[in-house]
Amino acid sequence: MARLQILELPEGDDDTRPPFVLVVDESAPQRVIIGMDHGQVRDHWQEAAARIGARGAIVTAETVELPANQVAEEFRAEVRDSIAGLYESVRRPLARVEESERFADPQWKARQLESKLKAFSEEQRRNELDRMDAVTDALGLDRLRDWGEIVTALRAYRASTEQLTADGGHEFNVPGYLDPQRCARCEVDRQSWSLGRDRRTCNRVRADKESGHDFRPIDASNSLVCLRCEMPRAEWVARRDVPACDAERTVKGGR
Repeated sequence: MARLQILELPEGDDDTRPPFVLVVDESAPQRVIIGMDHGQVRDHWQEAAARIGARGAIVTAETVELPANQVAEEFRAEVRDSIAGLYESVRRPLARVEESERFADPQWKARQLESKLKAFSEEQRRNELDRMDAVTDALGLDRLRDWGEIVTALRAYRASTEQLTADGGHEFNVPGYLDPQRCARCEVDRQSWSLGRDRRTCNRVRADKESGHDFRPIDASNSLVCLRCEMPRAEWVARRDVPACDAERTVKGGR
């Protein structure tokens, strides 16, 4: 941003006042359209210098420091010390007045404590309202009018969560799924899960299926055996190489 400074010139015998020059430094270059249709190019800085009575204007993009406009460091330090002394002279009497009010008024501390507790209580209430707003926004409900719906939605969410945990993460009876008696995520049969024939969680079943095996309870002992390669799941888990179903079928076919 351009700075305006005054550079005083030596005074002549016929000068009614000290002559000076307008100095404009740190000025950004300006684009000027030149042509027959645009008339004469105006020098705004020279016009401004003439209006204020300057002998001329010096305009530059560089930074120009004029010694006459510089403030000595000693003067700066003196001003800082004076301001600091003035601040202390005002602060000390005020501190003494405040201290005297504390001793004169036995309820002063009580009022201060009450004010702090009130501010703390208001902040806690605002935080609680913000958290409640976050919950109601997630449920798509209005905190100010639908308290019954909020409680009902939270109870339904808790019931569904507890049921999902009790079912090992399986999602039975999902609307729109082809077989409501099978888990919509891993396709485990609900009867096998309920009777204890296959107690694997939903995540465990899906992890087993990543190897290509399709373990199912096939006998009275409820032992799980792959329907594709006939490998018992207990053997598959015990093996260190954890063979995939296709690999196991290839080995058995070669035999």
